[in-house]
Amino acid sequence: MDYSLQVLSVDLSTRTARQARLDTEISQRYLGGRGIAAYFLSRNPTLAALDQEAPLIFATGALTGSRIPAAGRMIIAGFSPLTDTLCSCSV
Repeated sequence: MDYSLQVLSVDLSTRTARQARLDTEISQRYLGGRGIAAYFLSRNPTLAALDQEAPLIFATGALTGSRIPAAGRMIIAGFSPLTDTLCSCSV
């Protein structure tokens, strides 16, 4: 089965957006939601939470869009200004 996540990167300073598909290996390892958010945040672990380059990630779970009840969840994640570690909430 070919499971690969789609990514939409939005740069607010230049008002541009770019769509891409992640490698199957990364998609299968992190699945979506909090896992893929942690993957993207770990790519720049030294950024301060309030840095303009610090990402804010909106990621759906692997089951979003399926017929499974309550599977339509998503994660909003970023660096915490209090602890400079991963901070996320599920909505």
